[in-house]
Amino acid sequence: MMAGVRTVVRAADSAVAWIERAILLIAFLLLAFVTGLQIVSRELALQTTWTLEVGGYLLVWLIFAGASLGVRHWKHVRFDALALALPESVRRPLERFAELVVFGFALFLVWTSSGLVERQVSWGQMTATLPVNISIGAISAIMPLAGSFMLIHLIHRFLGARNDDERR
Repeated sequence: MMAGVRTVVRAADSAVAWIERAILLIAFLLLAFVTGLQIVSRELALQTTWTLEVGGYLLVWLIFAGASLGVRHWKHVRFDALALALPESVRRPLERFAELVVFGFALFLVWTSSGLVERQVSWGQMTATLPVNISIGAISAIMPLAGSFMLIHLIHRFLGARNDDERR
């Protein structure tokens, strides 16, 4: 029974990591393009005010998708120097505590950002300068999505599984 659960969670963890990497790649390439377009348009004195807005939104997507992938690889902000100086008998319980804190943060992120996205959609908030109106809720959807992805990575970690990338 437990092996089946681990298999499902491992598959979900791998699928989520693939999605995160795709989001990161696409958002990074688009951000590079939009930033380049912004530079060229300034040099040519063209009006492309929307490039700043798109760049900001892409940066938000990069931050949240990157944070979620960082949780998968356990490469988020922490104090390695202190942890590595401690004996294994102390370090392991502290790492489990850190995992619980990150789990709590991910739950908080999903809960609060889901409400935010819901309000943005119900209020009809749209982008300000884009040639095409896009719901701010769709742009903010990365926050509950990233929180959900973090939860999947942490459940995978709690089940004692480690990612293939961590074994290397």
